[in-house]
Amino acid sequence: MNALIILTLLVGIQLCGARMTGAPIDACVTMVPQHRNYVPQKSAAPFTVTVPNTVTSYTAAQSITVTIQQKAPSSLKIKGFLLEARRVNFQLNVDEPIGTWTAAANTQTVTCTAANDALTHKSPLNLATITGAWTAPTPTQDQIVFKATIVTNFNTFWTDVTSKVITTSGAQPLPNPTFAPFNPIAQIKTLGECGLTKGCFMQPSNCVESDCEYLVTYRETPDKTAIDFEMSAKTTGYVAVGFSKDQLMGDDSVIQCAFVSSNSRVVISNSYNEKNLKANRPIPVPYKQGGLTGMQGYYNNGRLSCRFRRNKVVTGGPSAQLFAIDKPYYLFVARGAVTPDGYLVKHNTSPGMYPLISPKKVDMVGNNMLYSYVPVRNNLVKAHGCMMIVAWILFVSFAMLMAHYYKPMWPNESLYKERVWFQVHRACMIVAVILIILAFILILIHARGYSNLRGLPYAAHPILGFIIVALVIINPLITLCRCKPEDDDRPIFNWIHWGIGTVAHILAVINIFIGMDLEAAAVLWFCSWILVAWVIFHAVVQITLEIHQCCMRRRDKEKMHDYELEKTKTVQTYPYRRPEPAGRGFKICMLSIYGVITACVVLAMVLIIAMYP
Repeated sequence: MNALIILTLLVGIQLCGARMTGAPIDACVTMVPQHRNYVPQKSAAPFTVTVPNTVTSYTAAQSITVTIQQKAPSSLKIKGFLLEARRVNFQLNVDEPIGTWTAAANTQTVTCTAANDALTHKSPLNLATITGAWTAPTPTQDQIVFKATIVTNFNTFWTDVTSKVITTSGAQPLPNPTFAPFNPIAQIKTLGECGLTKGCFMQPSNCVESDCEYLVTYRETPDKTAIDFEMSAKTTGYVAVGFSKDQLMGDDSVIQCAFVSSNSRVVISNSYNEKNLKANRPIPVPYKQGGLTGMQGYYNNGRLSCRFRRNKVVTGGPSAQLFAIDKPYYLFVARGAVTPDGYLVKHNTSPGMYPLISPKKVDMVGNNMLYSYVPVRNNLVKAHGCMMIVAWILFVSFAMLMAHYYKPMWPNESLYKERVWFQVHRACMIVAVILIILAFILILIHARGYSNLRGLPYAAHPILGFIIVALVIINPLITLCRCKPEDDDRPIFNWIHWGIGTVAHILAVINIFIGMDLEAAAVLWFCSWILVAWVIFHAVVQITLEIHQCCMRRRDKEKMHDYELEKTKTVQTYPYRRPEPAGRGFKICMLSIYGVITACVVLAMVLIIAMYP
């Protein structure tokens, strides 16, 4: 039992730390680790990505060795990485990894858009240098560059660490990129216009642009074929508006205004929030800026502002990703950081920075005034998590403690004609089973069936959930077949019942750790550490009671011996009172401490999860 507790603790600590099994598929495009609210370093990377000096060009199917190496005099080591080859010509799809990699020691391949088109670590590293073997695609893709993301610890990583450009025979010269004018733009007016001549979505209410945390305005053009947008936010990275069919993240068309610090430009473009991955993906060229005209952007002293016109319908574009905005949608507004090469980092989820969603669908043809807003939150997910925490951490843990260490207690008292420990155990388990089944139903409703999460350990969450619920249903059914306490086969039942319950309990706590790390749960990072502290406390209580039980065993045997001897010597007309177990006061004290602390931990976690954001 204690070994299983330690396993739970280790899994919890790992989830509180970094991803140890390599970069997930979600990071393929942006190459940004999903490390809570941490963003890439802005300083020069203390690492280099190189190819052999003799390699200046490549041919189809050619193999090239790529090296990530520590720069002298830095002592930082590579703990994790993601390495891809990308096209350089912005008129082509620069968001797609190309070629294939061959895994070697300490590495594994990732399938992003094609088999083995990215390379990452497969276990924690502590290296100054690591190499990978890349095979060029057929046909060749003109100019390419090798790009890496390098992690030195959970909150320190660099993106867009690139090699020199290598080309191929007959490659076309690289075109010069064009940008939206980077000049001061007229202030976005709110007072006297919002709700009258244009629709506005702002926070806080009635703010002027310089004071708004978020500001989005929209107005139909005179020819009724497009919508004029204005966006502004306090951010050093990007502000984005999403068009959604519901109030859930995923399957959303997005327009973002991003300040790219590496070239001091504001880039306005389209992207899409994938339905299952719930990850943002740029729309490939030629529709990356499809339907967008009149683009203007400016960044100054922590304030990003932009203007653009978006056609209601983008002709010829991917309609499943570029929504026609000639009908109402829920509006999402988010902000966050931008990598040096212009990719959006996952929106900020720290207090006061969480994305906002309109309380109702917005018709951008009208002059809707949206003073009210709600933080993006998944209420069913939060209810599911809270109910599971109450069930497993409070009721199941208390019930199992009673069954394992408190059977000898209160030998002469009964509760509704049953032993006290048994009634408490059964009542707690009944409440727990009801909560678990209700929580399971809620999450099925939210996910509309099975939740297809990708990347470990997240993909394991729904699988473990089904296994745990199955065990929760099986174990009570087994008790209907239990034999009498004096039966020779009773120990077999006891071991089966204990084994199923213990396995379910351990898997459930592990799954709670995984669940609190999911984006949809929106749980503050320190909640996982609260749970780690509780697991340590739970282990200490169990070990203490185990030691106490061993120490008191001899005294209990002596008490029972005296009790049996007394029964043979005297005859009483009333029932003999069985002796109280040795150390009774200590065990009651431990149970009280355990119950109060566990209840406080559960209450704190439920309040934090339910109230944030």
